[in-house]
Amino acid sequence: MSNSIATQTMLIGEVEVPVLEYKGQRVVTFAMIDKVHQRPERTARERFRDNRHRFVEGKHFYMIDYSQKHVFHAFGIEIPPRGLIVLSERGYLLVVKSFTDDLAWQIQEELIDSYFRTNRDIRLSLPYHLRRYLANQLHIPYNFFSILNELTIRLIAPLELQGYILPDNMLPDISEGLLFNRWLRKEGINPKEILTYIHAYEDGRRVKVKMYPIEFWPDFIKHFHEEWLPKRAHDYFQKRDPEALPFLPKLLEARMTKSLTELLKTNNAPYSAQKMNKILLDMGIIEEKTRPSSKGGEKRYKAFTEEGRIYGKNVVKPQKPEETQPRFYEDTFEQLLIMIRNYLDR
Repeated sequence: MSNSIATQTMLIGEVEVPVLEYKGQRVVTFAMIDKVHQRPERTARERFRDNRHRFVEGKHFYMIDYSQKHVFHAFGIEIPPRGLIVLSERGYLLVVKSFTDDLAWQIQEELIDSYFRTNRDIRLSLPYHLRRYLANQLHIPYNFFSILNELTIRLIAPLELQGYILPDNMLPDISEGLLFNRWLRKEGINPKEILTYIHAYEDGRRVKVKMYPIEFWPDFIKHFHEEWLPKRAHDYFQKRDPEALPFLPKLLEARMTKSLTELLKTNNAPYSAQKMNKILLDMGIIEEKTRPSSKGGEKRYKAFTEEGRIYGKNVVKPQKPEETQPRFYEDTFEQLLIMIRNYLDR
């Protein structure tokens, strides 16, 4: 898909504005927002700067590089050497949250209904990474696989099904690719000898990307589910887009779990279950909850907190359906023990 801008205009309120599209979706500039909302120049830009930590590139805004200055010439929009920020629908709504006068409400409705949501179904039916998958899958012979193909099936599409769309600028296939290649080296396989194909991006880039022999596929599946997903995904999204974190636990639910006592014994950990529970409570990994007791009063039980759910899941007790018990993931328990040692050494 081209990054070109459609040369048409639209009337919003009493102001005629250009219809700008970038990467298949409508976008607006700060100047356009100030103009249609009849605000002093630089108002929208200042709102953006005040709340910069809330905006995610690829989701709320895009930075248009100076090298793409020709794209905006039709509308007389100059891209400065430092680049130009354009806002998506989500980014626009964040910027104008503080605009509460009657005109602001009217303009917001017009922009959302008439500007951003024209051809919305076509634009959102296939998010960027699914389009990227479709554009490149035919380059992979049947007896090879690519990491993007596998992550589309095992990460990107399941996240989207839950309601989370991966931002355009995030490439978890690169993160897992680096980790998997490191594992291959330990197994005596030189990743430099693996064949490549030309991977196409919508912005025109063409990059050589590895395609792995199908014989590696079982090892990759195990590596993704036992290494990247449980041990790296949380940090990956925490650094790039924390909004993804509530969606990760569902991807981890099918993993093997054991009781705390079993895993402490298996890992020769120098803690009793009682001491371990106290440490986990102090760290905020688990919490104590209460339920009514059949004998009156309250019965206490333990459960993973939202933060702690990367290390296990809360399982309903068959004999007491009103109560849960923590079950720990085997593949992150060693990482949890390291965290505990660091916590105690502080």
